[in-house]
Amino acid sequence: MTLRTESVDTETVTTESTPRRAVSPFYAIAGVAVVALVILGFLVATR
Repeated sequence: MTLRTESVDTETVTTESTPRRAVSPFYAIAGVAVVALVILGFLVATR
């Protein structure tokens, strides 16, 4: 938690009015990772 808050604080310094922009990248990376894992899961299951 502490590492995430520090990285977010550095980004929110430039955009204090819009802190959501600092959170969106985390969700985007997480979404891509989940999709990749799901695709790999289907490929392994079909084999």
